[in-house]
Amino acid sequence: MQNIKVKNKSNQCSVIDFSGYSFSGKSAYFDLFCEFEGYKYFSKEFEFELLRAPYGIITLYNCLVEDWSPIRSSEAIRSFKNIIKIYGGGNSLVSRLQSHGYNYDYYFPGFTKSSIEFIESLTLAKWNAEWPFAFNNHSSYKIFIKKLLYRLGRKKMFETDIYLSRFEHEEFLSIVQKYFCDLFKNLLVNEKHTLLLNNAFETTNPQKSQQFFSNAKSIIVDRDPRDIYLSAKSTGIINGLNVGNSAIGDGVENFISRFKLYRNNFINNENTLRINFENLVLDYENTLDKIFIFLNENRSIHKYPKKYFDPEISKKGVGMWKNVDGQLKKDIDKIYLELKDYCLDI
Repeated sequence: MQNIKVKNKSNQCSVIDFSGYSFSGKSAYFDLFCEFEGYKYFSKEFEFELLRAPYGIITLYNCLVEDWSPIRSSEAIRSFKNIIKIYGGGNSLVSRLQSHGYNYDYYFPGFTKSSIEFIESLTLAKWNAEWPFAFNNHSSYKIFIKKLLYRLGRKKMFETDIYLSRFEHEEFLSIVQKYFCDLFKNLLVNEKHTLLLNNAFETTNPQKSQQFFSNAKSIIVDRDPRDIYLSAKSTGIINGLNVGNSAIGDGVENFISRFKLYRNNFINNENTLRINFENLVLDYENTLDKIFIFLNENRSIHKYPKKYFDPEISKKGVGMWKNVDGQLKKDIDKIYLELKDYCLDI
C-alpha cells in the first residue's frame, strides 16, 4: 500500500455514516471499523434517525431555508418539538415506559436539553392565535371535542403557538453544526475522534446530510440483488418487525421495482464511498487499502484485525443464489433478467 499523509486529528472527520438498502451488508463494514483505533461507536443495531426522519433536520432545512413559507416553517418548528419528545428519554424503566423507546438521552447525554435549546435558537418569534394548520394531524375525535368545547364557550380552543423562522443557508448550517457538536462532544473523548453512525444519511443524496456536520463522510454499501433477495426471504421477525418483508414487499416484482427506484439518481462527492459487500469479503486487502485512502488514514489504526469482521466467515453470504431451486430459482432468474447490471459475475 502506498504511504499516506495523515491529517492532523483536529482536521479529521467527526462523523462517518454507514448506509445500505436493507440486507446489503453495511454491518460488515461497521464491524470492520470497530477494529479501528479512535472510532467511537454504539451497537450496529442503533440507527441515528434525527436527520432523515419525517419532520427531522432535513425537513427543518427544507422548510426554513430551501422552500420557505410561513405555514411550512411554523409547522416544521412545531413538528421538531414533537420529535424531541419522541426520540428523547433515558434507559431507566420509567423513561422507557413513558417514551417511544429511542432513548436518545441515554445515547447522547443531554439530548433533550440541547435539542430544546437548538429549536429555540431557530425560533425568531412566537405568538398565540388561531392557526388551523396546527390541527391537520388531529384525529376526527379530537377535532369533534374541540368544536364542541368551542360551541360551549371555550373560544380559544383553536388558538395555538405560531412560530416565525427563516434562515439563509450558511446561517442555518452554522446553527445545526453547533447543535451536533454539543450533542456529540461528550462522546468523542479519550482519543476518540470520529463517531460511527448507522443509516443517518440517505443513500441517494448523502451530501445533503453531510453539510450539517463540520466533517462527515458516507460509506454506502450495496450487494448482488439476488443475495439481498434471498437474505430478506430467510429473515423473519426482528424486534417485532418483519424486516424481510419490508425489502421484498408482496413478491419478486415489488422487490425489483424497489431495487431500481432506490438506486436511481445517485449524487456523489469526494466524501462518499459507494462499495459492495462482496468487495470486503472477496478482495479484503485491496478493499482495506481503498478504505484507508478514503479516510486519509494509515493502516496503523487497524488495531484489532478480524476481531469483529472475518471475511472467511462472511463468504457464506456471497453467491447464495447459486444454491437455490424451485420457485426461488425462478425468482432469481427474473431478478437477473431485470437487474443484470447490478448482478456480479463470481
